[in-house]
Amino acid sequence: MKSLSIAGKVWLSLGILIIGYLVSTVAGSFLGLNTETKVKIASDALFPAAMSSNTALTAFEKQIKGYNDAILMGEESIFAMTQEKADEVKSSLDSIIQMADIDPALKADMAKTIELLSGFTKDAQTYYGAISREEAEMDDAKMGALADKTKAIQKKLLQYKTDLSQSLKDNLAHIVKSSKDQRMMNIWLFLGVVIVSVVLAWIIVTRAISRPVANTVKMVQDIAQGDGDLTKRLEIGSNDEMGDVAKWFNIFIEKLQAIIGEFSQNAGHLNKASSDLVNLSTHMSQEALGLSAKSNTVS
Repeated sequence: MKSLSIAGKVWLSLGILIIGYLVSTVAGSFLGLNTETKVKIASDALFPAAMSSNTALTAFEKQIKGYNDAILMGEESIFAMTQEKADEVKSSLDSIIQMADIDPALKADMAKTIELLSGFTKDAQTYYGAISREEAEMDDAKMGALADKTKAIQKKLLQYKTDLSQSLKDNLAHIVKSSKDQRMMNIWLFLGVVIVSVVLAWIIVTRAISRPVANTVKMVQDIAQGDGDLTKRLEIGSNDEMGDVAKWFNIFIEKLQAIIGEFSQNAGHLNKASSDLVNLSTHMSQEALGLSAKSNTVS
């Protein structure tokens, strides 16, 4: 960094701020992937599965109602509708099984329910059809067995609907919570990165620009006020423009120190010559007085 110019250091400081912003943005995007995944699961699996489970339960209830109506009214044509509803239940459960993000254990249980439904539908279509055509009498044992299967299938379908609806609800609640947590985390992360970036930029500007300028100004001020120590030199801590200023300022101070030294030396010589002249003048005055005294004595 010492070899960078002042402009380079300024750009480096700005670059740190920009990099900090990008880091916070990338980190926020990465944290948002988890929420996006949960949203995708909810939209692609849980919501369709919950709707399909509800469709399956509704279709099965209509199938059972059709059997009751067929027995009461003796309408054999109703059995076409009951078979259609049974196929609708199977199709709805099959669609859930094909979804990738559904619990494998739930899929396996649904497969067993489909087998139970197929056997029940076959027996119900045959037995209730015979009753509606008056080809068979009502048998309490058979009716009881079919009723037990009806309750078992209905219980399973209701459980699927409840579980999938609750899973969807929990997933959506988690998405909302994750979204709030992510927003707060993004804010704190952004503030942290910005603070670190600002501190680093401040250190670069202070140490590489402000401090050298302040040192140069102080030395020039000392010299201008007459209290400067010409033996001091600016520290050359970088190879930028401030380093060049310090270098050439030191050269200037060295030359100024040499010039002032010569002035001081010349002033010393002048003082010595002046002192010699004073001594010579004093000696000559004394000689003159001596000669005057001798002249008076001769007279």
